[in-house]
Amino acid sequence: MEKGIEHKGFIKEIGLNTMKVSVTSVSACAQCHSKSACTLSDVQEKIIEVSRPEWNHQLNQEVNITMQKSMGFWALFYGYLFPFVFVMIALFITYEITGNQGLAGLASLGILIPYYFGLFLFNGYLKKKFIFTVKQF
Repeated sequence: MEKGIEHKGFIKEIGLNTMKVSVTSVSACAQCHSKSACTLSDVQEKIIEVSRPEWNHQLNQEVNITMQKSMGFWALFYGYLFPFVFVMIALFITYEITGNQGLAGLASLGILIPYYFGLFLFNGYLKKKFIFTVKQF
């Protein structure tokens, strides 16, 4: 069985069929001993909506959130790799047609607007594809 990607989190909201879990994402810089002298340290709180499990749970309970490793690749693909390919294609095609670097740069960045809007429209599909499971500590 494939080991998943795990993160610790806390239950922040409990609904009828779902619950929201807060996961703190910490960059490697945040663990550094000299982070106070550096502006690169990064800590973010992310809220993940998961199916409500069968076991008893309560607000602020610490849990583990798991996602299959293969889904991590697809998240990377949809979020970063595919848009990068779109940007590069738009950049080269626009520059070949117009010969204007500024216009090519704007067009290549502008292609991201419909791409991420499309991801927003397919949010329901992506929620079904990227399934998180919750385990007690």
